[in-house]
Amino acid sequence: MQEVNLERFNGFMKPKATANQAVQPERKRIIGYTRVSTKRQIEGYSIEEQDRCIREFAAANNYELISIQGGKYESAKGDFTRKEFKTLYDTVTKMRPKPYAIAIKFISRFSRSGGGAIGLVEDLVTNKGIHLMEASTGISTATEDGKFQIFDKLLEAAKENKQRLERTLPGMKSLLEAGNWLGRPPYGYDTYGKRVIDGDKLRGKQKIVLNEQGKHLKEAWQWKVLGWSDSAISKELKIRYGMKLSVCRLGYIWSNPFYAGVSRNSLLDHPVKGNWEAIVSEEDFFKVNYREDPLKARSYNTEGKAEYPLAHFAVCAKCGRVLVGYTNKKKGIHYYKCKTCKKNYNADTLAHSRNKGINDIFAEMLSQYSLEERFKAPMIDMVREALCGGNKVEECIRAIDKQLAEIKTKEEALDDKYLFEGFPKEKYDTMTAKLNTEKARLQVEKDELLKKSSNSYEEVENAIDTICKTHIYWKLEDLETKKRIQELVFPQGILINPENREVLTHETNPFFVKNPCNSISCEEEKEKSKVENQPYSQSVAGMRIELMTSGL
Repeated sequence: MQEVNLERFNGFMKPKATANQAVQPERKRIIGYTRVSTKRQIEGYSIEEQDRCIREFAAANNYELISIQGGKYESAKGDFTRKEFKTLYDTVTKMRPKPYAIAIKFISRFSRSGGGAIGLVEDLVTNKGIHLMEASTGISTATEDGKFQIFDKLLEAAKENKQRLERTLPGMKSLLEAGNWLGRPPYGYDTYGKRVIDGDKLRGKQKIVLNEQGKHLKEAWQWKVLGWSDSAISKELKIRYGMKLSVCRLGYIWSNPFYAGVSRNSLLDHPVKGNWEAIVSEEDFFKVNYREDPLKARSYNTEGKAEYPLAHFAVCAKCGRVLVGYTNKKKGIHYYKCKTCKKNYNADTLAHSRNKGINDIFAEMLSQYSLEERFKAPMIDMVREALCGGNKVEECIRAIDKQLAEIKTKEEALDDKYLFEGFPKEKYDTMTAKLNTEKARLQVEKDELLKKSSNSYEEVENAIDTICKTHIYWKLEDLETKKRIQELVFPQGILINPENREVLTHETNPFFVKNPCNSISCEEEKEKSKVENQPYSQSVAGMRIELMTSGL
């Protein structure tokens, strides 16, 4: 073999670093993570202690601590179900350059999922190059021994969690079976008992009570039963009480049996009657959730569209299933459909269609229950007399005016005695004060009566005006108004006969009387005796005027 002259390669050697040029070792960057299982641990300064330990560990080992994440109370039952843990994972995996390690005071704070946690750590170390460190002991996955010690600690944490549950679950189940509640109650309730955060709510025995929001929510349940949409209820709660409940959250509230006084915890084998006040009856709860008979019950939580307002209100007379609405996007035509009978009905009357649209048929039917304009004024007087006092209020106002006039006469006589007859000043002041007090009281009473009379007249006039033009309002107003009119006139909904598209009704609000001129001539109607007409007057005399004023 030919001998190689190595000296010739000296010029290719890398120069050695001098003392001034010596490469300093790179300072490793780490991220801390803290967590507690309950809010009590936060108040016990556990988070602060973990934070202090991590900072001291970083300083002692010359690590650059970028940040400490977590700091919240989250259960370790799952890993990525924890919001703060997922934020930590996303941060360390997306950071560039990636941190050297995640530092935790105790490995159990990182996870208690056992095998799942081991797989997660293995992925972080092998595929992401991110280690796990226990600040309290200095153990790290940077070495093989350290990695296996951390794996053992993760398994031990999972085992401890399982043993703790095995000890506590039977007691928790017994507590639930007795009608108690675990954890924070749903919106609208407060818990008083032994294990509460608020010291003012400490009690020897658990008690769940309705709070102010719950009382308003009780009212919202009744709106839902009447057929209001979730969006309308959300807006009304915000306007009246400043409550911010989204449509999504309201949907969860309607489906939660807690509000009907029933517990459905996963630890229970069957539902249990709870020891708290229900804000909705069992009947109304199932009415809203239409679970009794899905084919025949109408859905109260469907928002719908203005193009087909009778969806989930009209029912197929043949099979008993509610009609749904949909739009043919290519043609831009709206339809109602019975999914059982596979029968379609055009919502609007089309130029090329032989049949009238269901909306137009319903509007024509609704017009039969509209009051004629000539009956409007007598109806207003009748309802005001029955509900708002009518002439009685005017008589009270006239009586007050008479008393005020008498007081004025007394004041004038008293002034004359004081000015011209030497009436004592002390007596004059005393009597004047009494007269002024009585006059102020009467004036306040008169103002209240005037306001009541004015407001009641306007409300009744608006309500009767709606009755006169029910079919017109239904065609012109928005979806919410359409649905309220539907529910008001026909509280049990309507039926659609698939054979001839005839609209049938279960029940009509007694306030709405079918217009007799549609079937009987006006001349014949005039010849009817007062006795024959008497039932109409009795049934219309304000039985449901409160629905008209509040619903529309």
